Amino acid sequence: MLTFKMEMYGLAPVLDRILNPDVGETCKLSIAAQEAMEKAIMPAMRDPNSKVDLGKFTWREPGDIPKSMKIHDVRAEKKRELESLRRWHEIPEQDLTPEQLREMRALDMRGVLQPEEDIASIEWDPNKLPRNVHFGRVIEGPGEFYSARIPKKQRTSSIVDDLFRKNPEAIQRLAAAKGVIDTRVRRTSFKRNRRIGMPMRISKE
Repeated sequence: MLTFKMEMYGLAPVLDRILNPDVGETCKLSIAAQEAMEKAIMPAMRDPNSKVDLGKFTWREPGDIPKSMKIHDVRAEKKRELESLRRWHEIPEQDLTPEQLREMRALDMRGVLQPEEDIASIEWDPNKLPRNVHFGRVIEGPGEFYSARIPKKQRTSSIVDDLFRKNPEAIQRLAAAKGVIDTRVRRTSFKRNRRIGMPMRISKE
């Protein structure tokens, strides 16, 4: 499609020189030719899925590109990915499975699961959990066989199952915490109460 538009604007002879990243020289075009080039590739440059690399289009210098043009710059995206890796200790970003999301939310509610311990909150947004995470297996040392090793029949494959196995009262605490939140929502969410037909004032009984 791009080649057809280039031929339509009469710029086919310079197509190889412009789109070839191995060519070191810069192709100098007139202002009219530059505008024609921008019109030819504008749909691809505005599409975020096209992955247009500005380094391959040498008819303009990087500083001469208008700021009003919303261009998907591959080099800037790679730079952001490297900065994100540096911030998260070289842990790549990945899509979390539903089981992994459940594990992350369980870590966020450690204060409810273990109220007797002084645990600082992680301050995660429940809708924006971190995606730069790594899940692995902790290999026990040889001394744990006699001190704190869990038999294979009692081992679990997730943090949530392990917490509930060690502390059966955790389910009751979670249910109580959920009940407090639901009561607070019923008493303060007037738009919700009006929508479902509940009275505006709720008695304390």
